[in-house]
Amino acid sequence: MNNLERLSPEERAEIIDRFFCINRSTITVAKLDDGSKEYGFFESLEDADELRRDNKFRLVRANQAIAYRKEKDRKARSGNPNYTIVIDCRRLVDLRMIHANFRGEIEVEVPGLKEYLSGKTKMTYREYLALLHKDSVEKLGFHVQAENELAKAEGFFDKSLFEKTLATKKEWQDAHNKYYSLLSYIKSNKIDVNRIFETTQ
Repeated sequence: MNNLERLSPEERAEIIDRFFCINRSTITVAKLDDGSKEYGFFESLEDADELRRDNKFRLVRANQAIAYRKEKDRKARSGNPNYTIVIDCRRLVDLRMIHANFRGEIEVEVPGLKEYLSGKTKMTYREYLALLHKDSVEKLGFHVQAENELAKAEGFFDKSLFEKTLATKKEWQDAHNKYYSLLSYIKSNKIDVNRIFETTQ
């Protein structure tokens, strides 16, 4: 968990900008001050700038993500806000990323977030890219190790090893996607990688 209650709405908004707006392959869980939770991914629509000035963001709800993406691709325009909910950072008390499967929710580490919350670092885009790359390489190593274990003769009959291989593959793919999503954002927006890592939407 990443308790945000001690932070101002502006600081909570900055965390969303820096760490949660660059990835759509992992589910974001936003916990609000009434105990409710919203699942999905953050998306910038036509009113993004107006909402951001008030420390608010649109979250595409996980159970409507497929319909949202299909409609957006078909119409080739800004996404439909009817599939979203507005998250007000004044009400946001916790924010995390998860994998959801038949075994429940598995929290995913967000590279750089712990350091940011502890106030120990202010990274450049280059430094954050290096952090994401390191995370991707490490998770690939875990996946290769799991695959090697599964490749052993007895491994194919071990359900736990099979599940471990699938889980490590998913973690590596998510880490890989985060790295290349940021690379793509930097390239498309012609960002100086030595600049302090700020908003990514």
